[in-house]
This record gives sequence, structure tokens and C-alpha cells, in this order.
Amino acid sequence: MEKAYALLSQGRMNVSEVAWEVGYINVSHFGAAFRKQYGVNPKVFQVAWHHNPDLMTYAGVSRGYRSGGFNTAYQDASDIKFGSEFSWNYELGCKSSWFNHHLQLNTTLFFIEIKDQQIVQLLPSADTIIKNAGKSRSEGFEIETKAQLHKGLTLEAGLGYADSEFKDYTDPLAGTDYKGNRTPLAPEYTYNLALQYNKSLSDRWDIFLRTELNGIGSFCWDDANTLKQDSYRLVNMSLGRRGRFVYPKTISTDFFCKVCF
Repeated sequence: MEKAYALLSQGRMNVSEVAWEVGYINVSHFGAAFRKQYGVNPKVFQVAWHHNPDLMTYAGVSRGYRSGGFNTAYQDASDIKFGSEFSWNYELGCKSSWFNHHLQLNTTLFFIEIKDQQIVQLLPSADTIIKNAGKSRSEGFEIETKAQLHKGLTLEAGLGYADSEFKDYTDPLAGTDYKGNRTPLAPEYTYNLALQYNKSLSDRWDIFLRTELNGIGSFCWDDANTLKQDSYRLVNMSLGRRGRFVYPKTISTDFFCKVCF
């Protein structure tokens, strides 16, 4: 039986107004193929600069991993199993608070490189299988904000944009080159807008009323980009009651119930 050893390490240090974090995984005995593909990888590296108590900028690099597996349905013997997925994630962002914490504004820029991306495909039998694409890339931004308009009344809004496409992917069974196609199930944009009112009834009970709008941009269901989903919107309304109970030894729990339309 082959033995496996792993070393996990994470550190944090503050230097004046600059903070950094780094962690890594050291894998020594997982087989030669695994070490060649995975090796010693940084798990996360992040640098944050606190300009003042209300403004922080940061940059980070992280390594993503999704394990492989097996397909229960397949057309070709080569599709019985699929490999692991790896990614490098680069992020640059800013978190800020304005007007005595009545307004919060956060922005993020991201760039993701994925190798052997796991793609779900639909078979003629209506079963699904997972295959590995060669390489893909995704880049975009996210903006979110939250404003306290009045006591108990908050407004939330968010906008996200992502440009995601295959950089190197040829289906070995069909022989089709999907380079330049959009990756499946990746909307070009998303947005949300919500208004919520909270009212305290007692030290233990609150009630809330929330209305929200969620928008999803168009996306493709398949690698060939022939099955497309048009953009759509969802409107949700909820009314609920939330309870707070504190037990001995400072244990606290939240209970809530909602009615959705």
C-alpha cells in the first residue's frame, strides 16, 4: 500500500497597514503522475492594504482543484472516467464604507485559467456524462453595494460580468473543435436589486419584508453553443419572522420562517 503524506501550512502577518496571507500544500507521496500534475502548489496568497478603517484594497492568487470521477453512462469506453480539474485564480478588489457606514461598496476584478475543465454533456439517451476540456479562460468583474436608507430599511444591488470561453478543446469522440466557444452554463452577466425592511418586535423577535429582482444573462447549455438560454428575470417577495434565543454558555441560534411568492 502506498503511503501518502501532506503538510498544510498557513501564515498571516501585519506590517503597518499591509497584511498578507499565504498557504500551501506539500504532497510527497501520491504517485509520480499526481506529483507531476499537482506537485507542491500554493493554496492561497493574498495581500491586503488597509488605507484607513473604511477602505481596503487587496490582490490574491489561489489554486483551484476538483477531483475526477466516473460516469455511470457513456457512449465510448474512453468516457468511463474523467480527470481532475485545475485552475489558477487571480483577483483584485476593493472594499469600502461611506457616509458613516450607511453605504458599503465592494468591487472585484477576476481572471481564471482552467486546465482540464469538467464539462457536462447530454447523451442521446438523455443521460449526462462529464468530460474534460483542454483549457478555458474566464475574466470579468463584480460590483455589490448595500445602503441603509432609513432605520430598518436597506437597499442592496449587485452586478456581475463574465467572459468565459474555451481556449483549447477538441472533442476526441466527435472530432469537433470548440476553441473560442462560450463555456456552458456561464451567463454573460447577472444582477440583483433588493429592498428589505426589518422591524424589531421585542428583544427576541424581528419581522422583515423583502422584495428582490434577480437577472440572469443569456448562456449556452452545450459545448457547441447550439442550445442557448435567453436572459430572464425573477422577482421574489418574502415576509417572515426571525427569532434570537441565547442559551447558557453564550450559545445563540436564529430561527426564521418565510412566505415566498
